[in-house]
Amino acid sequence: MFKPIIRLSFIATSLVVCLGVIHPIYPQDQCKNNDKVIDSLPISELASAFIYYEGPSICALQLALKLSEKAKFENDSINLSKVYAAMAYRAEKPYGLMYADSLINISQNPEDFYYYEADLIKGFVYYNQEEPLKAIRQFEKSHDLAVRSKNFEIEIRSLIWIATVKGEQTGSDESIKIYHDVLKLIKTQKWEEKDSQLKNELEGTILESFITFYINHKKPDSLDHYLQKLKDINKDIEISDPVQMNIWSGKLAMFKNQFDSALVALKKTVPYIKGQKLMDVYYNLGVIEGELGHQESKTKYFRRYDSISKLHELPPGLESKEVLIHLMEIAIQEENVSEQMEYLKSIRFVDSFITKNRKLSQIVDVPGYSIQELRNERAGLIKENENKSHLSLFLGTIITIVISILVYYYYKYRKAKSTLTDYLDNLSNSPTSTLVKKPKKNTDDIEPSIQIALHKLNAWEDNKGYRDKNVDLNELSSILKTNRTYISKAINIYKEKSFRVYITDLRIEDFITTTSENFDYKKKSINSIIQEFGFNSKDTFSRALKNKLKNNNITPSMYMDEIIKRNT
Repeated sequence: MFKPIIRLSFIATSLVVCLGVIHPIYPQDQCKNNDKVIDSLPISELASAFIYYEGPSICALQLALKLSEKAKFENDSINLSKVYAAMAYRAEKPYGLMYADSLINISQNPEDFYYYEADLIKGFVYYNQEEPLKAIRQFEKSHDLAVRSKNFEIEIRSLIWIATVKGEQTGSDESIKIYHDVLKLIKTQKWEEKDSQLKNELEGTILESFITFYINHKKPDSLDHYLQKLKDINKDIEISDPVQMNIWSGKLAMFKNQFDSALVALKKTVPYIKGQKLMDVYYNLGVIEGELGHQESKTKYFRRYDSISKLHELPPGLESKEVLIHLMEIAIQEENVSEQMEYLKSIRFVDSFITKNRKLSQIVDVPGYSIQELRNERAGLIKENENKSHLSLFLGTIITIVISILVYYYYKYRKAKSTLTDYLDNLSNSPTSTLVKKPKKNTDDIEPSIQIALHKLNAWEDNKGYRDKNVDLNELSSILKTNRTYISKAINIYKEKSFRVYITDLRIEDFITTTSENFDYKKKSINSIIQEFGFNSKDTFSRALKNKLKNNNITPSMYMDEIIKRNT
């Protein structure tokens, strides 16, 4: 059974709110792993997992385009439709509707994967873009198709969305009536045993709708009733997010004036939520702290609310006015004029936004401060900052610094690339391995025991014993059946290195020689390759490679790319 559409919409909404949609400011290098991911997994796994992609929105758009091309190339309509559905949920104007229409275009037949859900998805796109009339028409179209096709699940979900949108537009009575009718439909439907999970999911979705409604209307008795019903269903099968259940429980405790319990429940959710939902929790935590007489904590949570709102540019709600007025009062107490100006501007914006978009608000008066005084001080601040040349100079300086940094790192990259190329060219012209460094000292007067140890050591090198990543001096002396002291002297005096440097040099020399000559590395990751040569970690290998090539800017991936380029 396809994952319930309400859950999918919740995930998609969270992604849109928290990440922003199709925003061009993200650096392109954040998307550099897209190609590797696409090449490493089949399209079926990629398309199914794409809805949970948490990268920047510009990367999501690029990834969607590449997945679409791959699905089209493989003539895979199912996974192509999954990509379109994911992007319809994720993107805003104009991309959301474009992907929704594309999904409908490839879902014209009953056997198509999204035939029954395409109109429902487009309805959600309209709803998310605050076009309620179009959303209702699309949900009604989805409902009619579901009734004709006897698809009970889509019929129920379409009705839920119709009730939700109508409730926001025309009031509560019609919404509640539809919810009750839908709940009655679910209970009177003849369910087979194999469909019990779907029944619970649909019933849970309706109960969640009731809970949301009664939270918005602050009716604790009804809220308690439906929340307990939802908890009873969750005992048999977990259909509701535990974090969301904590939020609801915390709000119910608030309505009952059980502030300590509410505080505990809501604080548990903070590490697991973000965006609009986190703003809502911070607001409620601030209200609770205020009720408990903890004004400093109230201010702390209200400031966090305001910070998230500004950081993610989220639309204000009715509670935004209360938050801003409280922060304005704090700014007045602290005689912080600049903050007063900022909060006044924000309060006016909230009023105009809510009045225009929600028709629920009147312009507020700011307590403890006259409007005329605020206007005069604001005009003075504006006058002091009229000189825009400062901003131009600042931006010019920043751009110059950024360009200089880019040029500097490009120069370092080119120099590293040149060093690597020259080294590999010299290596190909002189292919003789330098694995075993011949001792510079005269070995005629070596003690017999050390001479034997040196002979065994050379034989061990020839057999590539150093590829054992667990080898140490004690284990090596055991392997060579000689004294640890003799081996140590042979390495220190005649190899002219410490044991650690000696082993590392053997491994990196072996790696460079082998990969540049004949080694099946193209389908292997760099981690698996270096482990074959005895390196315990990529960091150790990277340091050894940089020391060998005498350039700290050469990376393992740069080296492997050059090797692959030379051998293809």
